[in-house]
Amino acid sequence: MSVPATARLVKPEPTHPSQTPDSDAESEPDFSEFHIGNSVAHNLGDYRDGSITQISLKNFVTYDRMEVTPGPHMNMIIGPNGTGKSTIVCAIALGLGGRPSLLGRAKDISEFVKHGHERGSIEITLASAGTEVKVRREIVREGNKSIWKINGRSASFAEVQKTTKNLCVQVDNLCQFLPQDRVVEFSKMSPQELLKETQKAVGREDLLQLQVELAEHRLKERQTMGELHRLAQDVDSLRKQNEVLERDVERWQAREAAESQLRVLEALVPVVRYTDTKAEHDRAKEARKHAHAHYLEVKNAVSDGVEEEIEQLESQIALNERQRRQVQDELSTEQRATQQRTSRLERFETRQRDLSAELEEIGKRVQRRREQIAKLRTEISKLEDAHPEEKPQEGDSRELMQVASELSKQKLELKNEIIQLQDSQKGLLRSNRQLTTDMNSNDRQL
Repeated sequence: MSVPATARLVKPEPTHPSQTPDSDAESEPDFSEFHIGNSVAHNLGDYRDGSITQISLKNFVTYDRMEVTPGPHMNMIIGPNGTGKSTIVCAIALGLGGRPSLLGRAKDISEFVKHGHERGSIEITLASAGTEVKVRREIVREGNKSIWKINGRSASFAEVQKTTKNLCVQVDNLCQFLPQDRVVEFSKMSPQELLKETQKAVGREDLLQLQVELAEHRLKERQTMGELHRLAQDVDSLRKQNEVLERDVERWQAREAAESQLRVLEALVPVVRYTDTKAEHDRAKEARKHAHAHYLEVKNAVSDGVEEEIEQLESQIALNERQRRQVQDELSTEQRATQQRTSRLERFETRQRDLSAELEEIGKRVQRRREQIAKLRTEISKLEDAHPEEKPQEGDSRELMQVASELSKQKLELKNEIIQLQDSQKGLLRSNRQLTTDMNSNDRQL
């Protein structure tokens, strides 16, 4: 590591009576010729681009001629107050395109020309990619003008600014160049301003833009986080609302399921009624079957004369059976009126059972009559066999006539009973037809 260049300034006696220390506490001493530098030779490649390799002053403030040869690393100028340290600092600022207001010491550039001279100059040599760039500023007192040259060629102030900008020299940046008169101003800079000026001083032009973009992204991030927080709150609120709605939906679905089950059960009510009615019908049919079987037994025991009457009754019963079957068919197709029809069918079958019971009773009476007739005939045959040639006596004749009369009377009573039974059967038929008519009328109304 190379040793930094260090120079010590000693305050001499003033050479011009007009420039006494009493005239200005901060005035610089008058040196005819002065050189500040390090005896160690440095290679130009040791300097970074934009580093000052040499400063040459002529007729500047208190100096007639002066050269400063800084090293590639840190450089210090040490001396008591009033020995000209600040003059070198002013020369760096003004020689690299700075304005006098930047230093806070003088208003016009012509005030930096040494007293008694019309012109002064500042020449600063900068390292640039292994070569050197010489920037020269000649100050003319008359007209307060400056003449710029770059590497001995006349140049405009804009070209000088472009050159210093390309080498990342920023004399107006307090983070890169800090005159002592602007220390207070530097101390008042905010952290944001310090960061901005430091980024400029680093030399990367994109850092400031990146900082601006970073600030914009940070602002967007805070806005996004705020929006995300708001959305999270909205989501939480919507989730709670959804939970309430889910409970309502569950209750609604349960209600729908209950109503659906109720509709199914209501639809099954006619089926259940039909099933119950069908069971009662089957029981009635079985009872009718037993009654018919009993009727056949009675029929076989009745005489020929009575059989014709019974056949008529059977015809009526068959008609009743057909009507009953018709009612049964209608019952199977009209489930909604099953209970009413079943009640009517039960009443009809009750009447039919009553009729069958009456037929059974008539058959029993006929049987008893026939047994009596057969018994009488047997007795007559026995009497005839016992007395084949005897003519009946008058008393016997009267007895026989009385027996015959009794038989005729019994036969007449039997016929009357049969007639009454037929009348009763006709009444039942009329009632059956009325019942059928009423059922058909009810069916049409349904």
